[in-house]
Amino acid sequence: MRISKRRTNSGFVVTNAIIGLWINSLTLILLFSLSRSMTFVPSRIYDSHLLDEHWFIIHLEEYIEHYELISINQSNIVFADEQNERVIYFERYFNKDGLMIRRRTNQGGHEVLLNRLTSMRFEDQGDSLIVKLQHESASQSNVYKISLL
Repeated sequence: MRISKRRTNSGFVVTNAIIGLWINSLTLILLFSLSRSMTFVPSRIYDSHLLDEHWFIIHLEEYIEHYELISINQSNIVFADEQNERVIYFERYFNKDGLMIRRRTNQGGHEVLLNRLTSMRFEDQGDSLIVKLQHESASQSNVYKISLL
């Protein structure tokens, strides 16, 4: 006498396969949509120093907003705090690495804000400040206009 074994788990295998395919396809759809929505930073930002220049401009704007502007000429900008105890200079500076812009105070020390420049210039336009910067690796100057109001 032969005993037949009935397969009672065949529906379970098919259900597992369908659920597995559904999960895999959902994962692929999510990955595809995420990869399409990703934006890449242009490589020119890394090739040049545009990012450093933008940070410098943001830093300069903060000083214009929070300190009293004393003077602007081609090579430096002078700020002072409310009590005129602390004077801050943003100035052109030359060293062995070339032209740079540094921040220093009347209390001593300095901080390099931008380096490896071929040219830089500050211009007072009355209600705005024009900053012209050219980095060693750039073929042309970048011009930034900052409101003084």
